[in-house]
Amino acid sequence: MKVKILAFGLAGEVIGKRSLEVELRDNTDTDLLKEHLMLSYPDLRGLLNFTLAVNQSYITSAVQLRDGDEVAIIPPVSGG
Repeated sequence: MKVKILAFGLAGEVIGKRSLEVELRDNTDTDLLKEHLMLSYPDLRGLLNFTLAVNQSYITSAVQLRDGDEVAIIPPVSGG
Protein backbone atom coordinates (compact mmCIF):
# COMPACT_ATOMS: atom_id res chain seq x y z
CA MET A 1 0.00 0.00 0.00
CA LYS A 2 1.07 3.60 -0.52
CA VAL A 3 0.88 6.28 2.16
CA LYS A 4 1.59 9.98 1.71
CA ILE A 5 3.85 11.52 4.35
CA LEU A 6 3.77 15.25 5.11
CA ALA A 7 6.75 16.54 7.08
CA PHE A 8 6.32 19.82 8.92
CA GLY A 9 8.98 22.10 10.47
CA LEU A 10 12.20 20.38 11.46
CA ALA A 11 10.88 17.02 10.27
CA GLY A 12 10.84 18.36 6.70
CA GLU A 13 14.40 19.59 7.10
CA VAL A 14 15.54 16.18 8.40
CA ILE A 15 13.82 14.31 5.57
CA GLY A 16 14.90 16.84 2.97
CA LYS A 17 11.43 17.45 1.56
CA ARG A 18 7.98 18.42 2.76
CA SER A 19 6.17 15.38 1.37
CA LEU A 20 6.88 11.92 0.04
CA GLU A 21 5.09 8.71 -0.70
CA VAL A 22 6.16 5.47 0.93
CA GLU A 23 5.31 1.91 0.02
CA LEU A 24 4.36 -0.18 3.06
CA ARG A 25 3.23 -3.73 3.68
CA ASP A 26 -0.47 -4.27 4.20
CA ASN A 27 -1.45 -4.29 7.89
CA THR A 28 1.12 -1.64 8.79
CA ASP A 29 0.19 0.60 11.70
CA THR A 30 1.55 3.98 12.72
CA ASP A 31 4.00 2.44 15.21
CA LEU A 32 5.59 0.39 12.41
CA LEU A 33 5.57 3.44 10.13
CA LYS A 34 7.36 5.47 12.81
CA GLU A 35 10.04 2.74 13.07
CA HIS A 36 10.37 2.69 9.28
CA LEU A 37 10.79 6.46 9.15
CA MET A 38 13.40 6.50 11.92
CA LEU A 39 15.39 3.77 10.15
CA SER A 40 15.19 5.65 6.86
CA TYR A 41 15.90 9.05 8.44
CA PRO A 42 17.91 8.44 11.65
CA ASP A 43 18.02 12.15 12.51
CA LEU A 44 14.27 11.97 13.22
CA ARG A 45 15.29 10.34 16.52
CA GLY A 46 16.58 13.77 17.53
CA LEU A 47 13.04 15.14 17.32
CA LEU A 48 12.00 13.48 20.54
CA ASN A 49 8.26 13.12 20.92
CA PHE A 50 7.19 14.03 17.41
CA THR A 51 3.49 13.51 16.87
CA LEU A 52 1.68 11.85 13.98
CA ALA A 53 -1.66 12.77 12.50
CA VAL A 54 -3.55 10.43 10.17
CA ASN A 55 -5.91 12.02 7.67
CA GLN A 56 -5.76 15.32 9.59
CA SER A 57 -6.54 13.78 13.01
CA TYR A 58 -3.95 13.63 15.77
CA ILE A 59 -3.40 10.14 17.15
CA THR A 60 -2.39 9.08 20.64
CA SER A 61 -1.91 5.37 20.01
CA ALA A 62 -1.23 3.07 17.06
CA VAL A 63 -3.66 3.33 14.16
CA GLN A 64 -3.99 0.81 11.34
CA LEU A 65 -3.05 2.44 8.04
CA ARG A 66 -4.85 2.00 4.74
CA ASP A 67 -3.82 2.58 1.16
CA GLY A 68 -4.00 6.28 0.34
CA ASP A 69 -3.83 7.54 3.94
CA GLU A 70 -2.08 10.82 4.62
CA VAL A 71 0.24 10.87 7.63
CA ALA A 72 1.69 14.13 8.96
CA ILE A 73 4.85 14.26 11.05
CA ILE A 74 4.48 17.11 13.53
CA PRO A 75 7.63 17.96 15.50
CA PRO A 76 7.43 19.40 18.99
CA VAL A 77 6.88 23.15 19.05
CA SER A 78 7.83 25.68 21.66
CA GLY A 79 7.02 29.28 22.08
CA GLY A 80 6.21 31.94 24.54
